[in-house]
Amino acid sequence: MAPSHQSPLNSSSEFMLDLSGFALDDASFASVLASVPINQLKSLNLSANPELTALPDDITFSALESLNLDKCIGCNNAMIARITTRCRGLNTLNIGSCGISKLPSNIGDYLNILELFNICNNKLTQLPKSMTNLKHLVGLNLSRNRLGDSAMDSLRILLSTSKLERLYLANNCVGASGTKILADGLFGSSALGLLVLTGNTCIGDDGAVSILATIANSSNKIILHTLHLDACNISDQVARTLAAAIRGNFTLRTLNLGCNRLGNDAVVALSRALEDQRGSSGVTSLDLSDNRLQADSAVAIAAAVLHNSALLWLSLAGNDSLVSTTRAASALADGITRNEVEPP
Repeated sequence: MAPSHQSPLNSSSEFMLDLSGFALDDASFASVLASVPINQLKSLNLSANPELTALPDDITFSALESLNLDKCIGCNNAMIARITTRCRGLNTLNIGSCGISKLPSNIGDYLNILELFNICNNKLTQLPKSMTNLKHLVGLNLSRNRLGDSAMDSLRILLSTSKLERLYLANNCVGASGTKILADGLFGSSALGLLVLTGNTCIGDDGAVSILATIANSSNKIILHTLHLDACNISDQVARTLAAAIRGNFTLRTLNLGCNRLGNDAVVALSRALEDQRGSSGVTSLDLSDNRLQADSAVAIAAAVLHNSALLWLSLAGNDSLVSTTRAASALADGITRNEVEPP
């Protein structure tokens, strides 16, 4: 079954089994498990076994803490339901790229000590209400599903009641009203540091304003350090709120706004806010690539870069009109050359 040079087992007292890419089907998997001390098995990697569709009927994985089923496209909704009752000690579960359309309604009741949960690249349109019981969750990856606004209420509650630090929602169907619900959860969160909303094109200006206004008005309650709003159909209408978010928040370090419709108004407002940032309090990484920045934007960015001692990385790629005049090109080059940032 496995190449002769591969060993799926380890010699640790915390028994781990790596069967990734072994071309397992249900029968061969059951055969392997027959020679394994199941009551000592802590970690099981079954990724990239597309023919695997079920867990053996007579086995409960009482000691299992980590289960990886990534790219097991035969892993259907029924198998996920079995996992919730057979693997109740999990703290890490990866069921990415499995073609799953629905999670068990009781998943949060059975897997309530879960810390890391990857469900990316599936077909989910809703989240069960029991997800709000995952109070120990630290990382949740829901990117590349089909989640819309109606699925955001469970996440709002989860943000307010759990230890969630990282939430990935890229390339779903979240719109302005769903983003407003998320913003309400963000205001109630004491842990979220990273929020990825990349590629939700229906967020638009109204949705972005909801998130940015929450950040601006957080009174230092929010500890968000990374925000991705790239490819979210955002325009200059967010200019004032964007500047307020930069001025009103002292934890935000990485801000991705690439692949939007931002022009001079937004960038001038943003640049003025960036001019005031010094040292460790401020945005250190800013992505403005593939927007609609023109010559006036270059002059404003040059002033921000000249005086800002926090910004360490800046992307302006794909803005073809940015240095369309000699004045703009000279100003930007001068700002970069005379930047006050001290090397680390």
